[in-house]
Amino acid sequence: MGYISAAAGDLVAVDSGKMCSSKVLSHLCRALATCASLSSRCRVQSDAREHVVQDAVTKLIVQLAQQQMNLTRLQLGIESSSLGTLGIARTGALGFSEVWEDGPVLRELAAKKAALQRAREEVDAARKALKKQLPPPPKATLTADASSNATHDAAGNPYISSEQYVMQDEILKVRLSVLRREEELLSRDEDRLQHEKLKHLRALKRLRDEECSRFQQQPTLHRRYVLVQLLGRGGFSEVHKAYDLQTLKFVAIKIHQLNSTWSEQRKASYVKHSVREYQIHKRLRHPNIVSLTDIFEVDVSTFATVLELCEGGDLEGHLQQHGTLPEREA
Repeated sequence: MGYISAAAGDLVAVDSGKMCSSKVLSHLCRALATCASLSSRCRVQSDAREHVVQDAVTKLIVQLAQQQMNLTRLQLGIESSSLGTLGIARTGALGFSEVWEDGPVLRELAAKKAALQRAREEVDAARKALKKQLPPPPKATLTADASSNATHDAAGNPYISSEQYVMQDEILKVRLSVLRREEELLSRDEDRLQHEKLKHLRALKRLRDEECSRFQQQPTLHRRYVLVQLLGRGGFSEVHKAYDLQTLKFVAIKIHQLNSTWSEQRKASYVKHSVREYQIHKRLRHPNIVSLTDIFEVDVSTFATVLELCEGGDLEGHLQQHGTLPEREA
């Protein structure tokens, strides 16, 4: 009987231990569920806060982009009042084309250039006329009556002495030197104004392209990139300055738009080659090579690549201002 009582006591202890373990396990499960619920709630709240912050940043970026566009329009209007603008001219019976119409600054420059040209022609003509006023060489004046000396030319105008010629010719040389210096200064002004004109035309073209772009309303692509400004446009692609909401940096996004007239085979070939170039480009790492970080699809006929943004202007403007680049700099 003692053995039976001891065994019964052991069973009760085991059952009691199992019940305690079950309670502990139950408490642990409830605690884990509570932690999971809190974690999920925190993630939801964190995601919600992140979405709120991203929405605020997006609105701010869009407002800044719109203000920058308005400022660009104002600046182009101010420049047009002095440099000039594009007008419409008829070409042929039914055709029209845009032509450049000089503003007051360029017209004044052209007038000064024409005046300097006329003044230089007058000085050159005066020097030629002065040279004709010199007496002919002695051999040319020999006639049958050698004792007589010619003092007037065929038109009856008196000849001048060598001293008078040298003095008047020196005056004309000084005048010509002054005109050359004025031409050099005018040429510098002309180069500067031509550079400003080309810069103005590029900005005007970029603004027109941006107003015609389907992405002119600064959309957010791939739920990450806020388009800010059009940088350039080609035949089948556009390059935009954009803000990355994840890295909080400005990037360049090249948007490739497939031609709607292409066949499906040609579209597939274009995408295939572009993806292959993207894979090669992404592996390249060099300080002088623009890095490529991402690629995504915009819609059925449009995809985009994300590249490092290079500040400092475009190559075309640099070449127009400074000429060709040496090999080392290129």
